Amino acid sequence: MSELPNSFWFTLLTIVSYVLFFITLYIKREAILVPLLLGISGLIYVVEYLILVLLNSYTYNPNYLEREYLDNILGSVPSNFVSVPIAATIIAAFRLGWKWIIAIDLMFVAIEIGFLKMEIYFHHWWELAYTATLFPILFLISRYWLHLLRTAQVKWLRWTTVYLMTMSLIVTIDFFLVVFVEPLLFTPGWFEDPYKDHIAGSAMYYMFVLTPLFVFTTLRNWIWKGAAIGVIMVLDEILVYFKCLEIATFWTHGHFLFLNITLFILLKRLYRWTIVPGANFS
Repeated sequence: MSELPNSFWFTLLTIVSYVLFFITLYIKREAILVPLLLGISGLIYVVEYLILVLLNSYTYNPNYLEREYLDNILGSVPSNFVSVPIAATIIAAFRLGWKWIIAIDLMFVAIEIGFLKMEIYFHHWWELAYTATLFPILFLISRYWLHLLRTAQVKWLRWTTVYLMTMSLIVTIDFFLVVFVEPLLFTPGWFEDPYKDHIAGSAMYYMFVLTPLFVFTTLRNWIWKGAAIGVIMVLDEILVYFKCLEIATFWTHGHFLFLNITLFILLKRLYRWTIVPGANFS
């Protein structure tokens, strides 16, 4: 066991990763690296939903939160949604070769071993060999992904990036809202733990309903955006009626509108960085 609090190691990993990412942005000055990072995070989220949420592959114990399941999911953020996608983005940005890929892969295996030794992370059916095998595959995919975004007009890839990036942002915002203010909870009844039930149920809604709505309407005029917000509000009411969603009394339509309008404004800039080849930060 480490003498330092569990949260120290997760926080350190997050800080180091973001410092390296901002250094990369400063050197490369390519706006496309931000959508790439968020797109990779979205791709990892789909995998994590299957292996962590549904199949219980491993457990994180950062001790950030008293609510055990939310603490577990929050612990996955520094690893799978910060350090790994940032490493993949850096490898892609600098076109790092096999020696770097293997070295970075071994570094992550060493971090995983360290977390296991300190008992701040536990395997259930997951194996170190899976990490060692899958990470280089992700790094190679990221290199080719960025190469195509930089050099080719591959529309399906750009819109796939848009979709994954949007989903990544939506699920992240939802998670932190639940952690800090709990404005709503999805209640599909799949799991006994209410927070696991929420994350499992909300993921389906965000992946197949909310994200496509935002992708389809963000670059259109505000009539389309307003229609999308109206559809979401109606769907929420239907879910509440069928007891698949609980909304806190303090969460008003004003909060909902502010959140969605802010998200539309943020996504519009990110979409342009993704869809327009060679876009800069202006």
